[in-house]
Amino acid sequence: MPRKKAKTLEERIEELDGDLNELNARKAKLDEKIEELTGQKQELLNKIEAQKLAELQAALQRSGLTVEDAIARLAVQPLTTAS
Repeated sequence: MPRKKAKTLEERIEELDGDLNELNARKAKLDEKIEELTGQKQELLNKIEAQKLAELQAALQRSGLTVEDAIARLAVQPLTTAS
């Protein structure tokens, strides 16, 4: 069985360039997908934060406290952790 002809250095470089280009294209697609998913995650985190702020605002309204009163009280009292 005859042996394959050895590739020249230029042919090997071209082959490597092709492999690199293919990998870079795949990486670019993955980077786009990561950016898209990160944006979707941030949107969800923003919605959660908005819900928490709405709950806090409702609690302040029920208690009759203003935002300034609540800040002043929290600044004076040390925060305790729930046991």
